[in-house]
Amino acid sequence: MSEENLYKCKKCRTILFKETDLDFHEPGVGQEAFTYKKRNKIKDVDCSSFFFKEDLEWMDLSRQEGKIHCLKCNTRLGSWKWFGDQCSCGYWVNPSIQITKSKVDFAPKRQIVNIRSNFTTPKELSDTNLSSDNNNNNNQE
Repeated sequence: MSEENLYKCKKCRTILFKETDLDFHEPGVGQEAFTYKKRNKIKDVDCSSFFFKEDLEWMDLSRQEGKIHCLKCNTRLGSWKWFGDQCSCGYWVNPSIQITKSKVDFAPKRQIVNIRSNFTTPKELSDTNLSSDNNNNNNQE
């Protein structure tokens, strides 16, 4: 059974995408890839966004560029540009559909295993409690 890791909105915890939706890239050459005015002396920069292979069902990407918002709480999560954009590591991504990493939470998919073989459902428990209560009441009379 293949279980996938999920990513949720940090504000409302709505599931947004799976790890298989992401498009990973090799880190660019860092700040050297940016124009002179955007550069500083830091060479190794981590990617600050997730990029997607293609748009997801809930994303409305009908224009050339725009903002991506959570489908439930409307929090701004990222942006897209069909003509591409540069990642914080310096790598050029085209088209650029990105969500900022700080706006989402990683939620590993866990496999739930039932250890108890004689599992009692809440309905069965309430029926058992009712019948024992009835027996106790009958004995007291």
